[in-house]
Amino acid sequence: MASENRRSVIDHTYTLCDGRKKKRSELIQMIRQSIKEGNFTSSQIARHIKLRMKHVGNIIRHMIDQNIILASKPKNGGSKYVFALKDECLLADMFYPKPKDIKQMFKVKSRTVRKVDQGTSKSEVTKGITKYQQSYYDSVYWG
Repeated sequence: MASENRRSVIDHTYTLCDGRKKKRSELIQMIRQSIKEGNFTSSQIARHIKLRMKHVGNIIRHMIDQNIILASKPKNGGSKYVFALKDECLLADMFYPKPKDIKQMFKVKSRTVRKVDQGTSKSEVTKGITKYQQSYYDSVYWG
């Protein structure tokens, strides 16, 4: 069958520019080692580990999805993203709650949903000046 010939994406092997073949997990370790030396852009990472830019983009996207690295734009206004390793601190993992734990700590008692048509169109008088409220139909929030 056709599905038997398909390989898993996790075990996919990539061919480096020098002809060596590496698995995705090995390339992730290579990228982590190169980012440890300093924050790099994707093109710098591709040159450092000698892999095509297309494949580096796929692996970096996987690493961002798995929370291995962080992507940020440089403060000097550059257009390329700079990648950095996520801080790994065991004490912070132990003592600071994670977002999913914080979400479980709160309980929503009730929820009120209102439509725009149910809103009021009353004006507000402040010190002799009448201010008319803006309609949601005219605002930038209408979309």
